[in-house]
Amino acid sequence: MIGQAKNIAYLSRLRELPHFLIALGARGSGRKTLIRQAFAERGVECLVIDGKVDAIRAAIEVATNGNGRYAFLLDSDDFSNTSAGALLKITEECPSNAWFALVAPSRQAVLQTLQSRATIIEMEPYSQADFAEYAKTLAQYGATEADVARAKEHCETFGDAFRLIAMPDKGEGIVAFAKLIVESAPNVPLHNALKIPMRVDLKGTDPEKWPADLLLTIVLHVSGGVNPPTKESLRVLKATNWALGLLQNKSINKQMLMDAWVMKMNGVRPWN
Repeated sequence: MIGQAKNIAYLSRLRELPHFLIALGARGSGRKTLIRQAFAERGVECLVIDGKVDAIRAAIEVATNGNGRYAFLLDSDDFSNTSAGALLKITEECPSNAWFALVAPSRQAVLQTLQSRATIIEMEPYSQADFAEYAKTLAQYGATEADVARAKEHCETFGDAFRLIAMPDKGEGIVAFAKLIVESAPNVPLHNALKIPMRVDLKGTDPEKWPADLLLTIVLHVSGGVNPPTKESLRVLKATNWALGLLQNKSINKQMLMDAWVMKMNGVRPWN
């Protein structure tokens, strides 16, 4: 696994994995791969389950009544307060033959009480050298040198780079749109700027539109690369940082968030 040598070495040194692990990092940073690899080295298959309370209770039932060794992997994006409560209960006194692992974008996304019961691993940031090494694997998906360069320039994680390359046009369209946003959104009339969210997939189900988190990430890179920075580019940068942080909150209304992001870029104060 590229770029996570310290985390891999730490987990490999452990004689037995902790019964509750939390891996923190951006989506696409390799959190799930790292955890799966750690369990696989110990001959335990890691089962991915959703964050619904019924799935967690079913996992607890399997582990409690089964004779095997079980590892369960969950994502905080799927969590509700009830789910967190169920996980909190089982991690108080986990069965000796069961392990639970949770991936989350940041500490703020995980209850403090859950953190206090877990061994926490933070994904290491990827360097340009790491991206260069990963880029070699993208050729098998038909990526050219130009495609790889685009992914390296505009993506922060391997997962984002893969999503970009997996697009039919290898990400040319979304990058061009991000550049247009940085150049135009601060200066066009607000009623036109508010058409931007119409091009975004807010529900994660429309292949004809672009994922909100990936578009915001690319806009962040484009606006941050404006040299010398302008008043407008800094406004876009600040608004996009704000929106990306809130986008991780599952309970937020994404349509309102994206509209507020556009308003901030446009210099208009959004609703409270």
